[in-house]
Amino acid sequence: MVRSLFSHALALYIGAGLFGGLLMAQAVPATTPVGVAYYTVTWPQQIYCARADRDCRRIDEQAPAWLVPLMFEDPAR
Repeated sequence: MVRSLFSHALALYIGAGLFGGLLMAQAVPATTPVGVAYYTVTWPQQIYCARADRDCRRIDEQAPAWLVPLMFEDPAR
């Protein structure tokens, strides 16, 4: 019973994050699958920081520096 509840909660967490990540990929065409995966894992923080009056950093400032080039394609290419 507990394992079933945990797996359902995990599925909801991943489903909500994947939905938001795919929406972000539609809004920001330079987003790569790595960017969608990063959003999927960190979506609660992204939702909390969606309001402009919160003192939050952008998604490319939150991620490690080595990960940012993998998250977004260079539009100059």
